[in-house]
Amino acid sequence: NDMADNNLTLSHIDEYNSIYHQDETLGSLIFFTIVYILVLISGLVGNFIVLFVILKNNDLKHFTNYFFANLSAADVFVLIFCIPTAIHDIWAKDQWYLGLSNQYIESCATSVSSLTITAISFERFIAICEPFRVHDIFNETLTLVTIFLIWAIGLIFSLPFFIFAVYDPSFNPTDSLNNTSHLVTICHLNANSNTARACITWFIGLLIFVPFFVLTFIYARIILELARHRAIRLTAIAKTRQQQQQQQQSYDDETNSLNSGLPSNNDNQQSRSFLAYKRFEQKRLNTVIICVVTVAFFASQFPVRIIQLIDMFLHIRNEEIMSHITWIWIWKLSKLLFFLNFTANPVRKKH
Repeated sequence: NDMADNNLTLSHIDEYNSIYHQDETLGSLIFFTIVYILVLISGLVGNFIVLFVILKNNDLKHFTNYFFANLSAADVFVLIFCIPTAIHDIWAKDQWYLGLSNQYIESCATSVSSLTITAISFERFIAICEPFRVHDIFNETLTLVTIFLIWAIGLIFSLPFFIFAVYDPSFNPTDSLNNTSHLVTICHLNANSNTARACITWFIGLLIFVPFFVLTFIYARIILELARHRAIRLTAIAKTRQQQQQQQQSYDDETNSLNSGLPSNNDNQQSRSFLAYKRFEQKRLNTVIICVVTVAFFASQFPVRIIQLIDMFLHIRNEEIMSHITWIWIWKLSKLLFFLNFTANPVRKKH
């Protein structure tokens, strides 16, 4: 009987796919496939370049760059395992070739990226706000221990996505009690129990939303500190320029010009002030870029996670609530935004 049921279920796969594709054009399927392939290639190339440069250049083997290398490793993890599944999902719809481990792998790598970005941002916070303590707080040993803990936390806290993933041999894509003629075996999260919902919600809140709010506070402090330093440096430059003008005026009033050919100390002081200000502006620009891209990382996570939470509690994948084609496009665009982040991460590492 089980074998007959399985054969009956599998016999409906073609009909099931036709239902999913009836509102989608072939062009849209090809478009998303090509975009995912481009994201995969560009992401792998960018992250492998980062890993190669850090590993080959001894001057870059610094505790900060170890975090960047770890971030690249997590990105490669996502790109290799999850984008091929996403491409397969475009055509097969939830029939993941990695089965129950698909969402676990994706969630684990996302957790590692989130925690690594938090660690990098904290290091930048200490370097800018407490520059004399940065080497006391961060060192090579502590960095490697932190990276190990990041992976351990990611592996453990992502377990709900493996524990509650199930094979469903009687999934109904129409979600209608009156239509049971189109069934297919798929993999999905079984979030019907309160325990499953609590665990998944806890994961999303703790490893996605909490780091975002922590980083919002950190970068607010960094921006205020940079603004304060900028005001101090601009004041110093203006004061030096004013002193130079006063000194020049006194030289013009003198009749003896024996020292007129000698460089002024104020000239050297102003030159040093401008060089320091230029270095500070570059540091400020790099920090702003990292801040923007970090916010972009979490912004790319929010749509997917929010949709997961809403669907888990409200079951929006229902024709009575939302048309099937609307659901497909919302989910595809949110997943595309999710994967684009892992291609953009090398930009963060460059700066």
